[in-house]
Amino acid sequence: MLRTIFVIFLILIVGSTFSISAFAQTSSFDLKKTSDQYKASGTVSLTKSGTKIDLSLVAKDLPTALPGGGVYYLAWALTPEGRADNLGTVTNNSELKVTMKVKATQIFVTSEKERYPEFVQGPRIVQTDNIPQNIFDSITTPAPTSSAKPLTSTSPVPIGGPTGAPETGLGGSVLTNGAIISLGGIGITGLFLSLRNRLRKQ
Repeated sequence: MLRTIFVIFLILIVGSTFSISAFAQTSSFDLKKTSDQYKASGTVSLTKSGTKIDLSLVAKDLPTALPGGGVYYLAWALTPEGRADNLGTVTNNSELKVTMKVKATQIFVTSEKERYPEFVQGPRIVQTDNIPQNIFDSITTPAPTSSAKPLTSTSPVPIGGPTGAPETGLGGSVLTNGAIISLGGIGITGLFLSLRNRLRKQ
């Protein structure tokens, strides 16, 4: 009888420490150059696991001399409201990883003179096609602050256009990586004591 209790106790411990993300999905998008004068390219991956969405961005062949007198390459998320959210600094062949806090219709990289500009000022170097919004259904977009400024143009134009605005075509593919298994939050000690007390009374 004690052996049975011990086995149940071990199962509960293993179950409470095991958590496999449910229906993890990874959507991948190409970063395309916005002008023929650039050779830059790259990829953006968005991995959705439960309510969490992680972004991974890798850019290649960004110009050594930053266009427009820039000092930093910055990644941005274009929101459905037409505002740009700064995701962080980008360097050649290095991975930028960040947890998304806003919905994004597009991801792009610009050359900026400041590390933390209030809004996009420099030229776009690479950008994705439009991103399907069902990827971000777990994110609630926060209300814009008074200091936030929308982009000057969000009208769809072909890549390579003068403003580098979003395109109408969808890109990327969705891959299902796993299934949900989530066990935890059980009062193991209480359950064990309850089983032991019942056996003693028998």
